Amino acid sequence: MGLFLRIYTNLVESKRNRKDSWLRDKKSLERHHIVPKHNGGKNEESNYTYLSRREHIIAHWLLWRIFRKNGDRWAICRMSKVRPYYAGKDHPSWGKPLSEDHKNKLMDRLDEIFTM
Repeated sequence: MGLFLRIYTNLVESKRNRKDSWLRDKKSLERHHIVPKHNGGKNEESNYTYLSRREHIIAHWLLWRIFRKNGDRWAICRMSKVRPYYAGKDHPSWGKPLSEDHKNKLMDRLDEIFTM
């Protein structure tokens, strides 16, 4: 088992017992799919762990280092932005298609971030 996979496994397994805290205050912890949905993970309790925002970003960074899936790159970028009032369907751009130019700029920025 590689180093990044060992760190990821330790992180997600050590935080599974936080569900009660997450149920009380969903602002301080986030539910993370251990096997991400973009990797075929299911919405099942056995596939959840509960992480702080920082831990959640680190978890997706570790997954990206291990598997190099674009879904983890997108997750890191989405979580790195402070959007307290604009999440999901509340965001003004929800459901609007991105222009090709916008998509290209986003991908260029992701490439810059991940080649640092």
